[in-house]
Amino acid sequence: MPADTPAPPPFATNIGNLTISGGRLDFEDRQVTPAYGNSLGDLHGSITNLSSMTESSAQVELAGKLDQLAPMQVTGRINPLRRDLLVDLKVDFHDINLSPLSPYSGKFIGYKIDKGKLNLDLKYNIAGRKLDSQNKAFIDQLTLGDKVDSPEATNLPVNLALALLRDRQGGINLDVPVYGSLDDPDFSVGRIVIKVLQPDRQGGDLTAGPAGRPDSPRAGPAVHPLPGRPVGDHPRGRRPTGHHRKCALPAPGPEDGAARQG
Repeated sequence: MPADTPAPPPFATNIGNLTISGGRLDFEDRQVTPAYGNSLGDLHGSITNLSSMTESSAQVELAGKLDQLAPMQVTGRINPLRRDLLVDLKVDFHDINLSPLSPYSGKFIGYKIDKGKLNLDLKYNIAGRKLDSQNKAFIDQLTLGDKVDSPEATNLPVNLALALLRDRQGGINLDVPVYGSLDDPDFSVGRIVIKVLQPDRQGGDLTAGPAGRPDSPRAGPAVHPLPGRPVGDHPRGRRPTGHHRKCALPAPGPEDGAARQG
């Protein structure tokens, strides 16, 4: 082909409507001991106007149940077919039972989970290979169980951290905004979220330290358990009290890459 010949236009893909009814997704993670498995069932909803055209986006409306009990809802816009990935989604989970997550809690914090419920309100926006997300969680009646001997477990005072974060009725509100570049190989949302329980190195308490200013070049991303309405409807209909504490996270090291929190 001569050098001055224009490149052929990209192959266009258009899907008017994709409907899901009675779907099911099964998940198993064998990298933890014991292996963790779960399912997302009763999947139903639709994805409409899915196209590879740059200026378009598909409307998403999906619902289902995690472990047959915890309702899930996904709404928003996506375009996974174009070269520049577009995601603008809101994901809600309610009444997730935390006890089955003991393989993870044992591995990373050194304790099993006896009981607890989790509500999640997640908003994820990806444009121009940049992630901007809001992660709100309400954890109710989280109770740790037996200690687990794990070489990967944190050495942080987990029970003290949880006691400081709980309100008077046993609830914990967390708001963890995360943003960064998807092209950064060191970017990890999980690495940031796990630092929520990091104590202030100066005082040993979960308080806002001097490095908590988000506009400081060395600022650690501050996480604020917020008072007010909990994420989703509380199973007993109550509201958390105005009592809350702030968590200051340590200044990010080189391993944190370009990921930051606001």
